[in-house]
Amino acid sequence: MKKMGIICVISFICFSMFNCQNELIAVKPVADTLAVTVGDTTKIKTPGDTTKIKTPGDTTKIKTPIDTTKIKVITGPVIVIDPNGNDASGKGTVESPYRSLYKACSVAKTVGTTIIVNAGTYNETKKCILAPGVNIEGKGDGSLIISTYKGSSYNDFSISLISNVDDATVTQSISYIKLDGKSLTATNGIIVSGRNNVSIHHCTIVDFKYCGVYFLGSNGKSTGNKFYNNIVNNCSTRKAELANCGLGLLQLGSQKNMLIYNNTFDQTQRTTGENGNCIYGINGHLEDIKIYNNKFHKPNDE
Repeated sequence: MKKMGIICVISFICFSMFNCQNELIAVKPVADTLAVTVGDTTKIKTPGDTTKIKTPGDTTKIKTPIDTTKIKVITGPVIVIDPNGNDASGKGTVESPYRSLYKACSVAKTVGTTIIVNAGTYNETKKCILAPGVNIEGKGDGSLIISTYKGSSYNDFSISLISNVDDATVTQSISYIKLDGKSLTATNGIIVSGRNNVSIHHCTIVDFKYCGVYFLGSNGKSTGNKFYNNIVNNCSTRKAELANCGLGLLQLGSQKNMLIYNNTFDQTQRTTGENGNCIYGINGHLEDIKIYNNKFHKPNDE
């Protein structure tokens, strides 16, 4: 009988514990329940206060995730030009930019420097000499450089990259600008002479009298140069003053392992018989030049 009594007591205790457990669960506060402290009025919404009501379809407060695939990290020194800049008092910084490409080129001498051409129009009257290893990068056709520079010869260009000895150790580029010769006022666009590993890409070059872009070797063949994703229009002529041989939208001389691709060349704007070549080889041998995926437009009878 004693054993039975003990068993009954234990059963009673277990039953009571079980009931207590159930009671505790039943009164447990819900985790999401908002507890408001007495006197705390910060969570009380004033009648008529609509500042916290979001209008259906109002997406102005939705922040688009940043697409980091289009963010380019520029390493090295940066010089900035802007239509509202000042060549005299500017410092070439974001806060105090220069006004002209000519000024930026005259200052930028350190390899790895990038000249940033902000969107806007720049009227250039002088030749811009770009030092080895210095880059020019704009914002697309919105970075419009209008040149009225009249060279003293057919090899005198608005933007000049010329070295006496081919240097294979330095790379540089010109990209995302529009270069305009102002209705054939300027003679030539860009020349790259005696330099290797120069890329000109995503540029629009229009309305130069004789030549758009010229890649030329110096003491030997320049190597590794690239010209791609560009548009070149109305920058080539064939006239008696050139012995009727014509020049090119893109001219090549003494180049090796050069890539030319995804460009559009259009030379249909001159008087019949005066449209020059789209691509013209001159002054030196060409070796291992790859030209592909380009579009060429020129009158059939020329």
